[in-house]
Amino acid sequence: MLRRDPYWSIYALGDLDPRRAGFCEWIVEPETGSVLLLYREFSMPIVVAMGDPSILDRVEDLAAPCFFQIPTHFFARLEGQRPLEWKRRMIRFRLEAVDFRASTSQGLVPRRLTAADHDALVALYADGESTGEAPDFYMRSQLEDGAFFGVEDENGSLAAAGGTHLVSRAQSVAAIGNVYTARAHRGRGLAKAVTSAIAGHLLDQGIRTIALNVKRENDAAIRIYEQLGFRRHCDYWEAFAGK
Repeated sequence: MLRRDPYWSIYALGDLDPRRAGFCEWIVEPETGSVLLLYREFSMPIVVAMGDPSILDRVEDLAAPCFFQIPTHFFARLEGQRPLEWKRRMIRFRLEAVDFRASTSQGLVPRRLTAADHDALVALYADGESTGEAPDFYMRSQLEDGAFFGVEDENGSLAAAGGTHLVSRAQSVAAIGNVYTARAHRGRGLAKAVTSAIAGHLLDQGIRTIALNVKRENDAAIRIYEQLGFRRHCDYWEAFAGK
């Protein structure tokens, strides 16, 4: 069922991995082709859904508050069910190997990050907290399990970095995310170089289904992703419903 649209279902497919299975609660309705996943690894439970919007009715029996990642045709039903503290329009981009155009920025060669870079990543992302630009869902396990790359400034601090929300080699899927450039280092192509390094690494590893998310109004990021060969797959909603 998830493979009907693997780019939309990329997180659910990745969560089939044994390491993540214990965080998953699934609701499946074969008669409507609907699937709902409640994922509990983070402090904020995440709901991902596909199929018929009526499957959202089943969330009433689950934990709240929740972070929702839903197709556009689900939104009216969600908004009618519960008050939303915030909502934002998003775009899911996909990358196919034949379309990839690696960044050729001179002098920008991101290095592969390891678990030893966790504190440096946290410090980099803290740069965006006051403006609401810091990545929403970063955990050390993502750095250890996935593919992160970064560029350092002249003082050896991370000026830009990014990686993956999840990678599943068994399902051959990867969701790129956690890309951030420090405010003092923007306008130099760092985000493009980092994203290119991540995507190139994933393709070299044979990952077939690669996607990333971007806010609909983030024109600068959209241009970067399109230059690298990403293609718009679908619009969707992210929303947070409190208690």
